[in-house]
Amino acid sequence: MITPTIDGPGQFSVNGQRTDTTSGAPNTVRLVISSDVKPSDSMAVIFNKAQGGIQSLQINTYLTDPSDSVTVSVQFSRLADGTNHLATETINGASKQLAISVQNSNYQHM
Repeated sequence: MITPTIDGPGQFSVNGQRTDTTSGAPNTVRLVISSDVKPSDSMAVIFNKAQGGIQSLQINTYLTDPSDSVTVSVQFSRLADGTNHLATETINGASKQLAISVQNSNYQHM
């Protein structure tokens, strides 16, 4: 369970772990949560300030051992009506030689 707290202006903790926020590319903010579930894992959420939504998500973790690394990369896209949706997702388990890619497209109003 993720429990965020506000420690002060621009300072956050998640489950008691300090987080880092940085400005990235123009109009983006990057929130990084490290070692929350497992030692040395990380999750970075990139927010697009201009669009008011999540732009991407990056997770670096491992299965049972740090040599069993798993990376997840998620990109979001915006529909013409402004709805933010998951556009692409890539999961890579390097030590298992496994890669999964998912692309979502052609959304239509029903």
